[in-house]
Amino acid sequence: MIDQSAVGSSSKEQQKFDKTNISQQKTMEESKINARDNNGNHSNDTIDLSKQSIENKNDFGMSNNVSASQNQKRNQIEITDNKDSQNKTESDFLTGLNKDLSQMTALRRQQSAGSMDVIGLRGLKTNKEFESNLNDEENEEEEKNLMNESRHKSMRVKPSTPNMSQGLGGSRKLLANDSAMNQLEGEFAVIKGYGKDDQSQNWSVNNPHKPNQQDHYVYTLNGMDSQGRIEVNRRFKEFHLLRQVFTQRFPGLYVPPIPAKKAMKNTDREVVEERAQILNLFIKQVVRCPYLFRSEELSIFIRPELEMKKALTLLPRLNFQENLERTQNFYSFTGEISDQQIQRANNKINLFIGSARRMHAFLDKFKEMVHRLEIGYDAQWTNHKQLNDLMGQYEDNNLKQYTETRYENFLLFRHPQKTEAKDILESLPNEIVNPFKVMKLWIKWEQLDIMALIDAVDAKSTLERERIRYHSKKTEDSRDLEKLRRGKKTLKTMFLTKKGQVDKITTLNQKVNEADKQIECFDLYYKIIVLQQLHSAIPFFKRDKIQIYNDLLETYSLQQIKNCQQISACYQKLMAANKQAFEFEDEERVIKITNAAE
Repeated sequence: MIDQSAVGSSSKEQQKFDKTNISQQKTMEESKINARDNNGNHSNDTIDLSKQSIENKNDFGMSNNVSASQNQKRNQIEITDNKDSQNKTESDFLTGLNKDLSQMTALRRQQSAGSMDVIGLRGLKTNKEFESNLNDEENEEEEKNLMNESRHKSMRVKPSTPNMSQGLGGSRKLLANDSAMNQLEGEFAVIKGYGKDDQSQNWSVNNPHKPNQQDHYVYTLNGMDSQGRIEVNRRFKEFHLLRQVFTQRFPGLYVPPIPAKKAMKNTDREVVEERAQILNLFIKQVVRCPYLFRSEELSIFIRPELEMKKALTLLPRLNFQENLERTQNFYSFTGEISDQQIQRANNKINLFIGSARRMHAFLDKFKEMVHRLEIGYDAQWTNHKQLNDLMGQYEDNNLKQYTETRYENFLLFRHPQKTEAKDILESLPNEIVNPFKVMKLWIKWEQLDIMALIDAVDAKSTLERERIRYHSKKTEDSRDLEKLRRGKKTLKTMFLTKKGQVDKITTLNQKVNEADKQIECFDLYYKIIVLQQLHSAIPFFKRDKIQIYNDLLETYSLQQIKNCQQISACYQKLMAANKQAFEFEDEERVIKITNAAE
């Protein structure tokens, strides 16, 4: 069982240890260089010794022939003893390995006993085991056979078990009998996963306004954490800076999206409202990401001790070891995970990302149609206001001519005392909410979220390229170090003095050791990132999209129903106000015609 928390040692102790090593290395390298320089002085003594050995060769040959048979018997006895010792070592190794396997199985059963609920973005729950087994059923036997390939490398991660690592390192030939080694499995543990809708409900971004008659808008961030209530005003570019810092200091991990910055007019209220809604979704999503919600970066954003923008900008760049230490609080793995398993996981990730890119392209067409419907719906109520005005004009012009002296009894929109019908129709467009705006916001968020997940996968690929660069640099430094130790001159070292050579050797040795440590931490971090994306981020993304789609359908339907209810109530009131009593004259009647002027 590998304890990954023991990977990073204390920085102070490491510095003391490095200083001691540097002084010792300088002393050793000075001795080696002095020995090479004095090698010419000892050459004559070597020649004299070689002559003396030639003179005594005959005498030694006689004595050597006498003891040849005795040496042969002694060698046979030693070979027999070595075989017995090897068999005993193999037996002890396999016994200890079986014991480790039994302990691993027991711990795995204890962990499996306590399951946890993983809650999606909208409260979608799934009962998920604390660890998810990496092995696919169809590839189980193949994956077990690959476990022993990097077993020795992973055992060196835990400094507190030197006997086990030394035993494995000194018994590589014993790995040919890998029946016990193939029982090892790797397990990915989600220590603190995504979810917790109840927590995100306490956080929101709203109320865009211009403070103190300034030209820019600010958005009010409300929330609650362990320290109490939070209410701060932040500009859009400050939210943008927060996300930029998140992506830099959490490489490969999913970071919720926000819209890109773009120039806009100060009076563009529609853009401001849309930003407020997206920022509201952003902060709720940040709360659901445990590594972001408990991060130093978010703490600075909501409770800065200095100027917030300056404090975020001055955060130092993290190395691989620091990234690993932060990530292990939320995700880790036990056992051995081979490069072949990581490659299979990468293939599955790339397959889903290919589908995500196609979904993003489809949403472009969807967005275009919804945009046309949104414009048409708003135009409908703009025309509705014009219709109300025309009906009032009809009463003034036509109805007055039709009713003559009694036309006031038939007025509905122009009656000086009866304004109910007019008020009902004029207020109706203000009470109607365009349901396609909700759908438009949903599409925009989903496209942004897809790109955020793609960005995380692209960052993982960048990590792989950086790993190759580290390996190349380490190989180059190791090659230069070996040349210096052998006394070979290079363009970089041919003009160095003895002290300069010692300092160069010490510096290169320190670089190589540091590179080994960083590469080892990187390998662990990279594996965690790959497994986190496959077994945590992508499943969370899928659950979230399903739940948000269900929420969209419910919200869209309810808004349409509410609009219909408003329209129905309006026209029922209009019908009630329009009831008039008409006095009809008989159809058969005689009209008296006189010469009097009418």
